[in-house]
Amino acid sequence: MNYKSNNFFNLLLISIIIFIISYKWKSIGIPLVNHNQVVGNITLKDYNPINDTIRYVIFISLPIISFILFNYFFNNKSVIAVSDILKKTSYDNENLNIKEHKAIFSLLTFLIILEIATLDLSHFMLDTLHDGDYLTPAQNYLFYNQIWTSSYTVHGGSNVIYPVIAWKIFNLQTIGAIKIFFIILIGLLKISCVFLAFQMTKISALNKNGKLILFFLLSILLIRMSYYQLPMNYSLISYRDIYVVLFLIFLIEAIVSNKNKIILNCLISFIPIVSLTMHIDIGVYLYFIYFFYLLYLLINKEYKKITINLSATLIFWLTFFLIIGKVEFYSFYFHFVNIIKSIDLLHGSEFPQPFFEIDQVKHGARATKSLMLQVVAGIFIVNAIIKKNFKYSYNQKIIFFFLFLVSFIMYKNALGRSDSYHIRMSTDFPILIVCFFSINYLLQILESKITNFVNYKKTIGIVIITLITFFSVENIKFKNLLISKKNFKNLLITKDNKYINKETSNFINFLKIEFKNEKCINNFTEDLSIAYLLKKPSCNKYFAAWLTSGINLENDYIKNLKKIKSSYIIYKSPQFNVDLETTVRLKNINKFILRNYTLYYDNNGYEIYKINKL
Repeated sequence: MNYKSNNFFNLLLISIIIFIISYKWKSIGIPLVNHNQVVGNITLKDYNPINDTIRYVIFISLPIISFILFNYFFNNKSVIAVSDILKKTSYDNENLNIKEHKAIFSLLTFLIILEIATLDLSHFMLDTLHDGDYLTPAQNYLFYNQIWTSSYTVHGGSNVIYPVIAWKIFNLQTIGAIKIFFIILIGLLKISCVFLAFQMTKISALNKNGKLILFFLLSILLIRMSYYQLPMNYSLISYRDIYVVLFLIFLIEAIVSNKNKIILNCLISFIPIVSLTMHIDIGVYLYFIYFFYLLYLLINKEYKKITINLSATLIFWLTFFLIIGKVEFYSFYFHFVNIIKSIDLLHGSEFPQPFFEIDQVKHGARATKSLMLQVVAGIFIVNAIIKKNFKYSYNQKIIFFFLFLVSFIMYKNALGRSDSYHIRMSTDFPILIVCFFSINYLLQILESKITNFVNYKKTIGIVIITLITFFSVENIKFKNLLISKKNFKNLLITKDNKYINKETSNFINFLKIEFKNEKCINNFTEDLSIAYLLKKPSCNKYFAAWLTSGINLENDYIKNLKKIKSSYIIYKSPQFNVDLETTVRLKNINKFILRNYTLYYDNNGYEIYKINKL
């Protein structure tokens, strides 16, 4: 068989494997184990959320493995010997220099700032659940001066730390101050993405001119992946991903430069710690990547770098412990372990069957496309590593491996909660990988076909003009520029009651009178903003009661109710439910409330219970 025929049969084999896995999708898995009796949509169906992960690993790995094996058995002349894949090689590729292109970096930064300055800030309303995830924990901190001990949050320390920083920076405790902080954070993410695009040119085999074009195109791609959606920032690259972007920037530099830079290795050790304290899932993903980085250093006998990284990790964790103290550190650990154990059971949904549920299940088409995109990204990576016609150095191949590892592990977000938001935000790195190689292939063809493919200085001019045009047309709303300062000031000082509807406003006004002597708020609903709007702390760290599903946490919640003996419990709200009503999800707590409290208030979907007299 010739090369083209081999490629056809390789593609056919991969297609057959994907079809078989998709067809057998529902039969792959293990029974549900739920000793702690966590209640969620997924557990009511007696479905084990781990099944989605097992199916995903099989779906992605088998086609890629078959691609590798087929090439080594039938295309062996076009691939590198297995023994040579990890053989240290280097190629004389001329990399871009930041100093030479500081004008482009400055221009991109300026345009991103201009984009922020001209945002429409008039559309924000209070999301009682997602805004409440930040508002009430931050207020608890102001009352109790504790982060993890005062609030058991769904994401991690960011639910407390970000809004508190915002309030301290602007010296105002408003919802608008937090919105502005997140807008700035997204702006910093976009700027970080520009640096990531620059770093990725270092793993390209293009000439200097081609790399400049690649940098320009990847910058536009990455910048456009982030949107200023608040509070649910589920764009392809959200503000939570800033730690992943920074980690990759330093990781690429560490591997490409191959120098024993202490500061660089300390940063690589530091970022996973920060991300774990801020966002539990992102921290777990980065520690997964960090483990493989240490393994890479071990394989290459880079013992000095291993020592630096492990020492830095130990020092950073010890410093963290000393700063927050024993009680807070235990709460942080308690928080981390329980969220990891229960969140998929509590908040998960079954991942759609690829192809067969495209028209039958909501998000089925998006789920199938995202899986296929991941497979394509993996094949691009493997192809670049094993094929002879791609002149990539050993270090570049290692970075390709890490890029796919990031793409592979971060898809867990889509597996944990298989809705459109989580599936979309899990396709960021597959898209980046596919676009990187596609642009490279196109530019390599142009380089080979056209002599003196675009003058270098001319290219810089084209890049600058295109950048300005792109941002002017797509991102910058010049009509808002003259009133930018006024818009941000108004957002900053706008009173909280402007963000809520009439029904909520009436209920809050009623509570302000009724609860004026209450020191804290017991809220059993998923209307998490109530305590914040009343300017009172929650009575215990379980301000988001729905997160306490499971025997252990429910017992702890009941223990707190007995200890505090608060007069009232806000029992129901019409504002929001995460899949299930809290009364269904938390059966043990609900039974305790109904035994020890009596209905006191019932109006417009709101219910309040009052403690029985002793």
